[in-house]
Amino acid sequence: MKKILGLTIAALLVMALVGGGTWAYFSDVETSTGNTFVAGTLDLEVDTENPWTSTPIDNSATPMEPGETFTPISIDCKNVGTLSGDLYMQITTVLGVGGATTYPSGTPVCSSEPEYEAEGGPSTWVAVDDIDTVITLSCENATVGITGIDGVKLDVAGAAGWKLVQSALAANATATVDLGATLDGAATTNEYQGDTVSFTIEFQMVQAGQPSP
Repeated sequence: MKKILGLTIAALLVMALVGGGTWAYFSDVETSTGNTFVAGTLDLEVDTENPWTSTPIDNSATPMEPGETFTPISIDCKNVGTLSGDLYMQITTVLGVGGATTYPSGTPVCSSEPEYEAEGGPSTWVAVDDIDTVITLSCENATVGITGIDGVKLDVAGAAGWKLVQSALAANATATVDLGATLDGAATTNEYQGDTVSFTIEFQMVQAGQPSP
């Protein structure tokens, strides 16, 4: 009986050593340091400027006559980031104003006596400065018209919001937008004489394949 008890105790001690003891073994550890995740960039450069601050369109030195076309200006949009992006543009802040000189004396401003008469002067004169309604834009990227801007009146384009210029513009690639305009041949009424319209051009690049702005 004592022998059996002794063997049992010995077996329990062996199991305890197996369960909780420390055993020697071979090993090999390999280590790689400096692992890094980097976020890509979307960065748009326009006409070699970043940020874009210049004014590409100004025909004040050579005003248009009815039916005349303003030769399109090329605007280069380059993706200087590392990710592909969808390029959009929009026309905003369209503002028509009166002529450069005052006729008659005082305000509001009118450019000439013919314009003054065409707008109801002298008895019921109300300045009409909606020249944006008789200017038709041309707007292309690689001879392809930009929907919502090309062939559209300036006042309509100014309310249209963001329009796609080019999908998936690759890193280091350039899209060229040619923007011009025509003063409608039907704009022969003198109310448009001397009038000026200003507007803002904006470009935006969104990560390729994502929803439009």
